[in-house]
Amino acid sequence: MISMNRNGKRNLLISLLLVFLLILIIGLLKSTGMLRFEFVWHDFNSPNITSGKIVFTSKLKKPERFSFLSFYQPATGIIDEKLPGLLRLVGLPGDTIEIRNGDLYVNNEIADNKFDITTSFLIPNEQIKAALSVLKYDTFTRKLFHFPGSVCIELNSNELKQLKRNRISVTRYLIGAKEDNMYLNHRYSKKWSRDQFGPYIIPADSSFLMGDNRHSCIDSRQFGPVAISRWKGTVLNP
Repeated sequence: MISMNRNGKRNLLISLLLVFLLILIIGLLKSTGMLRFEFVWHDFNSPNITSGKIVFTSKLKKPERFSFLSFYQPATGIIDEKLPGLLRLVGLPGDTIEIRNGDLYVNNEIADNKFDITTSFLIPNEQIKAALSVLKYDTFTRKLFHFPGSVCIELNSNELKQLKRNRISVTRYLIGAKEDNMYLNHRYSKKWSRDQFGPYIIPADSSFLMGDNRHSCIDSRQFGPVAISRWKGTVLNP
């Protein structure tokens, strides 16, 4: 009986010690940036990283162009400078960024064919009901904008293909400078928009970050380039 009590106490002590060591290791990894986990609270990178997902990041993995990065957003007066962000790294120091008719070009080469993005399209009023049915589109959580004769809807590449297979008419919706100049004029003093931007050369020690959900995100088009010193880590599980 005494032996069993001693064994029980020893096992309990070992379990507590292992829990303590595990907490210590997790705290060390997090505080050094070697491994962090973050809860994604937005759909800026839909369809590739969606709201509610947990991602792991690390400073040990060197980011490549088009990696997803966790970072601290720059202070611009538009947003809280301590607010963490999670966006795709599309440009490094010295790169030329340009967006032509909604398509991203890096150093004069198109980049949007390398990954899936979400952007906006116009669908005629008479076909919108069929389109929503084909896509099983949740109008409660996803945006719809009504225009004379058509509806503006956000689509990723797969959704766009589904509509075309069902012979539903879709037209790319592009945001003009007059519609989208508040933040961009403030930051760049140019008549640019999210779909007509640049050319812009990224300054030294800085980067250009963008969301994959091109019309429903806040990124370097609004708050400007992000200093490399504000990077937190590379996303390991996009």
